[in-house]
Amino acid sequence: MSVYYYHNSTRPSPGVNLTGNEAAADDSAARAVRVEHVDGACRLILDRPERGNAMGPDMVAAINADLTEALAHQAWLLVLQGAGRNFCTGFDLSGLDVMTDSVLLERFIRVELCCSTSTMPS
Repeated sequence: MSVYYYHNSTRPSPGVNLTGNEAAADDSAARAVRVEHVDGACRLILDRPERGNAMGPDMVAAINADLTEALAHQAWLLVLQGAGRNFCTGFDLSGLDVMTDSVLLERFIRVELCCSTSTMPS
C-alpha cells in the first residue's frame, strides 16, 4: 500500500480522485478521523482542527481502527490529510498532569504500530 501525506492546501497525484463516498465508520459528531474510500484508495482525514489535529487517545485509536479496515479492504493507496490549518501538531497533551507515564507510553507505542502497519507491503 502506498502512503501519501498532504495538507488541505495540496492535492494528491493526478488521476487519484478521493472525493465522495465517505464511509460512515462512526455516527459520532465528534469523530476525530473521517474516512473516505474510493476505488481501492482510502483517505483518512484528521478532523480536529480546533486542536491542531493533535493526537489524543481517541484519535490514535480511530487511526489504528481505520488503518486496520483499509488493510482489510486491500486499499492500494492511503492518503493521510489534516483538516484545517495544521496536518498534526503532535500529541494532545491536555490532561498531562493527571496522565500516567504508562498511558502516554502506550499512545506512543500505538502510533508506532500504526506507522509500521501502514507501510506493510501489499
